[in-house]
Amino acid sequence: MNIISKINKILDHFLFKPIQTNVFAFFRIAVSIHCIIFILSIYAEMHQFFGLSGFSNREVTETFIRLKFIPRLSWFNDILGGLFSSDTQMLHFVLLIHLLFIITMLFGLFTRLSALITLFIHLCIIQSNAFFLYGMDYFTTISLFFCTFMPVTDFSLDEFLLKRKTSSPEFKRFCIRFIQIQMCFIYFFGGFHKAIGINWWNGESMWKALTRPPFNNFDFSFMAQYPKIFMLMGWATVVHEILYPFMVFTRFFRKYWILAIITMHLCIGIFMGLYLFASIMIILNITAFLSKELDTVSCSSKLFAASVFHKIKQLYYLHLKFPFRIFKHIKN
Repeated sequence: MNIISKINKILDHFLFKPIQTNVFAFFRIAVSIHCIIFILSIYAEMHQFFGLSGFSNREVTETFIRLKFIPRLSWFNDILGGLFSSDTQMLHFVLLIHLLFIITMLFGLFTRLSALITLFIHLCIIQSNAFFLYGMDYFTTISLFFCTFMPVTDFSLDEFLLKRKTSSPEFKRFCIRFIQIQMCFIYFFGGFHKAIGINWWNGESMWKALTRPPFNNFDFSFMAQYPKIFMLMGWATVVHEILYPFMVFTRFFRKYWILAIITMHLCIGIFMGLYLFASIMIILNITAFLSKELDTVSCSSKLFAASVFHKIKQLYYLHLKFPFRIFKHIKN
């Protein structure tokens, strides 16, 4: 066997080794819930961020979109503007349509079509005001894009009602590898970018992240006399991100490294208030590297639910057995 054949065999085993997992059902449901929370969080102030009369006028912000084919909210205004008395009503209507398709994606009804329309409306929203974009918006876009072609129809209405066939185990493995490789690139280059500066090594970036408005949810000013703690936190962040691609494919370190990354994002959500960013990153990490553990938890939950249902059924039967016998005796 020559070198090329060996490489092809290794790549085939790495990318297409069959796997039976329900992690993509978790991914679809988790991303849908994440999007619902995002929509509910901006619904009341939608006109302020994306309206024509808000503090950031949509006509101005959309002039920064360089390419004509990039989705934007003005497309909806051109089509639906005449149906509403105000721009705010149009924006709320778009959000409601967006929410409707997110819910259909959540339950897995016409899943891929729902994901595609959800992705399109999401792009219209975030591209209409690029000044407020940050990591959460990009990772949500990536996750919705994954839902348009990955095997996310497990445990869905498409599977139960429309009898859609589930994807092959080989394709599921490929999709998991696709997400894994992307996450490795994201963390490695994120850590590399932090490492080439001085601010993450001397603790300045960690200090600013925890004490600068509007991210200062808690008062950490008392820790100013302990600068080495912020230095160690900065070092730990850089090391964990740079070594991420290497440790997550090591059997011994994988769980601990992913748990450390998830803990980091939990801290970002709790202490900095970036709960949406934290949630989407945790969803991606669990989907990429904790599919086996998630399947184990899912299986245990099913067994527990089945046992609870069986006990309830027994109690229900025992309590109603005597009245049914009396009723039967009276009837006879």
